[in-house]
Amino acid sequence: RPPCGERTCRITHRKSTRAMEQAELIATAHVGGEGPTEVPDPHNDGCFPEHLIPSSWKKLRFVFHDFATLPHENNDVTTSELECHGQKWTIDLYPGGFDQPLPEEGESAYTSVYVSCHSLGRSKSLHTKFVLYVGEPGKGNIMTRPVEEFTSSTASGENWFMPRSTIIDPAKKILDDEGSLIVDLHLQIGCAPSYCYPSRSIQADMVKVLEVSDESNSDVVFEVGSPFQMIQADMVKVLEVSDESNSDVVFEVGSEKSKFYCLSSLLQLRAPDLYSLASEYDNRTPIPISGVSGAIFYQLLRSVYGGDFQDLQGYYWNALELKDLISAADRFGCTTLKLAAEHAFVTASSVYVENVAEMLLFADSTNCGLLKEAAMSCFLTNLEDVKKTEGYSNLRESPDLMEELLTEATRNNNKRSRRRSDPGGKDYKRLRVSELRKELVIREFDVDGSKEILVSRLEESDAALSLDAD
Repeated sequence: RPPCGERTCRITHRKSTRAMEQAELIATAHVGGEGPTEVPDPHNDGCFPEHLIPSSWKKLRFVFHDFATLPHENNDVTTSELECHGQKWTIDLYPGGFDQPLPEEGESAYTSVYVSCHSLGRSKSLHTKFVLYVGEPGKGNIMTRPVEEFTSSTASGENWFMPRSTIIDPAKKILDDEGSLIVDLHLQIGCAPSYCYPSRSIQADMVKVLEVSDESNSDVVFEVGSPFQMIQADMVKVLEVSDESNSDVVFEVGSEKSKFYCLSSLLQLRAPDLYSLASEYDNRTPIPISGVSGAIFYQLLRSVYGGDFQDLQGYYWNALELKDLISAADRFGCTTLKLAAEHAFVTASSVYVENVAEMLLFADSTNCGLLKEAAMSCFLTNLEDVKKTEGYSNLRESPDLMEELLTEATRNNNKRSRRRSDPGGKDYKRLRVSELRKELVIREFDVDGSKEILVSRLEESDAALSLDAD
């Protein structure tokens, strides 16, 4: 693969002015449509990581006019950027080959073709699978690529793709009637699972708060005669203005002993584990909370009061903070916050070879099904490298986890050409965690827990429906 910087330098310094002018004119494209049915199943060549869901196939068409006249000695032609799947793509075509030795007498140089994605930031990556047709559809060569992780510097393709003499040979009919070379690029990307959580709104819970309110947990009597207006934003403000005069619970958190005031009636509905803890103390006795920082506990209470984890615009959550959020939310039963933080952790690509053993143990201890699925995929894909890490010895001390990994490896070996399962097929074990959660949300069931727990809930639901039908 030619390094991106070298390729840019080659375009800038080696191309003639005439070639640069042609490069600006030769790229046209048509976007849309599924990959054609005649694609020989490179579509099934390689699987995306378990935590990613394959997108639909999309097609970009590039037309290089007057191919035979394009400069072909140490020159390349880069197309304009075209958008597909929310990213910008180009084709780099080297008519006379990239960095190849001069052909022997009677031989032809090979044309080189590369695909690049130019819209990824420095720290971003994109798992991509592509099929590339070079030549008039049905007459040219096909290049296939299994799943690759594209970055801003990735250029994927073939250096020795097809002899230039073959392309321009009229008898081969690779060029169209006007002498243009058609390059069709079929793209599929791995998409992060959509964030799936129970549709439990603060508005609905606040109505329930009124229903459970009495003189023991209230200090003001209201007659409510109109709908709540902007209650979600207002409830977060309620937390910010809470103090000993308008609250009946106080928490003392961490070594810094930060105090947080809140309403027990809200805890009763939205954080039952915290409410249970608070019920052991009288209204004015601070409840000690250890093992959690004040900043993390504030985010937990903010979630209880209806604050959205995703609405802190401009704030970057690092991996350690997300782990702390997951731990605290799991400990105190704040499911919505836990699922949101878990989703953010997985989609930020925070699981890698060096920490995957630790992540497996963490995900197992906190019942994070999505994180565990991603960690298992990383573990099995990079097994030999993982064995060299410090965390691997700790993982071996968990026989149950090692058994799960062995089972998952066996399952993967039995489905090399895996297709996505249909929830209607009732084989829930083959579904991804994100798909299981979607099905549970539809049925209004709890979506927290390990994959095994999610599967058992759906299977029990099916069994109950079957009995009702009988």
